Amino acid sequence: MYIKLPGMVCLFIFSVLFSRSITRKIKNRLLELEEINRILNDFIVSINVGLYDVNFLITEAIKITKTTYHDFLRDVKTTMIKKDLSDFSAIWFECLNNHKFNISREEMILLENIGVSLSFNDKNRMVKQLTLIQSGLTEAIKKAKEDRDSKVSLYEKMGVLFGSFLVVIFI
Repeated sequence: MYIKLPGMVCLFIFSVLFSRSITRKIKNRLLELEEINRILNDFIVSINVGLYDVNFLITEAIKITKTTYHDFLRDVKTTMIKKDLSDFSAIWFECLNNHKFNISREEMILLENIGVSLSFNDKNRMVKQLTLIQSGLTEAIKKAKEDRDSKVSLYEKMGVLFGSFLVVIFI
């Protein structure tokens, strides 16, 4: 019996930690989407004020980011310095392919469209396109919040339940 006890405790702890890692991914997805929304909002405000130099926009976005987008934007900035700025969307796509984000394919398409929108020369077209992307992103955030609300507590409870089940089996 005493030999089984450490194994049962380890199995219980493992199942709880595994469920917590799943819930952390769900929460991080929402945080990443909200950060994209903040970046996008900052782009729109800066462009409306008249500051629509891509180099300036990326530099300002680097200052406000905290998640993996900080590294991504820093990579975009570094690549812009190394390469010709005339094809910004190609630089954006190249850097997107080098980074891994915790978002769905539809949300990744929205992120790709930000790079295309920032490569426009017309201020009005840029703002309209970014606003359209932001509305799609708002829907994705709403969906991610609903997903978080419904799944996080379920996964945490399932982790405890599964761990308890394993302990009962090994008794």
